[in-house]
Amino acid sequence: MPNSPKDLKFHNILYSRDETIWDLSCLLYIGGSAINSRARDESLHRLDGPLTERLPLVEKIYDFLDEAIASGGSRHTAHSKIRSVRAFYTWADNNGASPTLTSVPELFAGWTEYLIQRHRKNELKEVTIYHLANSVATILDPILELEDGILRSTRLRKPQRAPGYTQSGKQDLDSTFKMGAILLNIRETLTTEVIFGKLPVVVNLTNGRMLNEWSGLQPIDDLKTLSNPKANAWAVQNIFRKRTAYENDRTHRTRHPLLNLRIECELLIFIAQTGMNLAQAHQLKIGNFSYQSYSRGYKVFRVYKGRRKGEVEFEIFSEYRQVFDQYLRWRRENFDENEVLLFPFIKTRNRSIDIPPIFAALKKRFSELNETFVGPRMLRQTRTNWLLRRTKNIDFVAQANQHSPLTLIRNYDKPNHQVALREIADFHVVSNATNEPPGPGNCGSRTQTPSPSLHISLEAPAPDCSNPSGCLFCLHYQDIDTRDHAWSLLSYRHLKVLELIGQTTTPDFTQQPVTSIVARIDEKVAWFESSSPVRNEWVHEAKLRVLEEDYHPKWDGFIQLMDDII
Repeated sequence: MPNSPKDLKFHNILYSRDETIWDLSCLLYIGGSAINSRARDESLHRLDGPLTERLPLVEKIYDFLDEAIASGGSRHTAHSKIRSVRAFYTWADNNGASPTLTSVPELFAGWTEYLIQRHRKNELKEVTIYHLANSVATILDPILELEDGILRSTRLRKPQRAPGYTQSGKQDLDSTFKMGAILLNIRETLTTEVIFGKLPVVVNLTNGRMLNEWSGLQPIDDLKTLSNPKANAWAVQNIFRKRTAYENDRTHRTRHPLLNLRIECELLIFIAQTGMNLAQAHQLKIGNFSYQSYSRGYKVFRVYKGRRKGEVEFEIFSEYRQVFDQYLRWRRENFDENEVLLFPFIKTRNRSIDIPPIFAALKKRFSELNETFVGPRMLRQTRTNWLLRRTKNIDFVAQANQHSPLTLIRNYDKPNHQVALREIADFHVVSNATNEPPGPGNCGSRTQTPSPSLHISLEAPAPDCSNPSGCLFCLHYQDIDTRDHAWSLLSYRHLKVLELIGQTTTPDFTQQPVTSIVARIDEKVAWFESSSPVRNEWVHEAKLRVLEEDYHPKWDGFIQLMDDII
């Protein structure tokens, strides 16, 4: 079978010397997606393929990812999407299927069901399977020109965000402030003179602790040979000779761990001050910067030779300007003009400069100190929530973080325990809370006196506040506009049907109260189905759950007891 006429390798990425070029041609072979990329070229020729029916879809996947990278998209995101696509193709290969433009919607639905089953077996977390499927869906949607999204046609839904009350905003701020103090201690200690001076470098922290930095040398107290009284004298002498030569070699070769440690500190402080994400901050270029004062601090411009200053690069608080200027002076002392990045990490394992740091050095230090390390993402989220609480202005904070207000609220706004308690207390002052009913809905009664609803049938149970069935026929009953409520209604209906099956003494089922309850629920469910596509989807999913004996927790125990009785 002919080879692909199109090159499916990603050439517009800066690879490290030992890194394998990303290539989607493996997707054209049965079993190719499961092959390790390093052994790809040697192993593909032993597989069946390439399959021409797969080529149109694979080429479109390649075009989508290549365009995303060329337009400045994150390298990490692109690599993550490629891994997700390969996982999808591996599943298809294992099930004897071949993804094409026509078959991929059905195969994608089957794959999501497989992921759901793995989650139910506790093999994968709910958030893991969602991100895996969503990563593939974001590629397939534009390829298949799906406005509603292919993921919406499956049973897989985005996990509900945790309430966030287990750890209050005050605790988040405490951890962040402690980390900030440690970062400042490290950066203030690691001056040019200290970095290229005598080892170890001692970093004294404001909390009374200290760090001993050996810059790549093993701490002398950890050398077993020196503590062994039977050690060979020549071996001991050789150790000291090598350590002395290493310490006297005061170049980037021996001092890059200290240089990188300071840059890690500077980068995290920069992200905390500007709100810029890690991928953007890591790729910032060095240049001559000018400052323009404004109400919140400074707007920082890049100055171009022979021209006026350009657009704003970033914004900083006024207190940070001195810290940033100090860093720029330190950077000029230790890096030449060939280093174009503002934060020029020294790569030691042939890693591409496109790959952002993982802050391994700082994480290790914080682990030794038994302190919480706050990563870039959480650092930006904490900064955002702090600004929101200080300003109470969503539009201002969204602009400061370069987001729309909707994106800010959806992805960054984190509930705060103290703020929530105050808001709930204020709400109760002006509004009576609904009562907790025994039935599947809510109760809007302020007098807590049950009253029959209009057009109630003679066979229906009388409304009361202790019987779940009575709730459904009460004037104060309120349905809840949520997916969970649809699941609760249909689970409760199943319980009533089981009761109806168990009642064999009355031959005329139509005269039994249980029949009225089932009919009442059917009426509500029918309204949910016809009122909107979203509610219709809720009902459809709830019916599938009940068929799979996955009942709402409120009624699950009662249903199990009824099953045992029947």
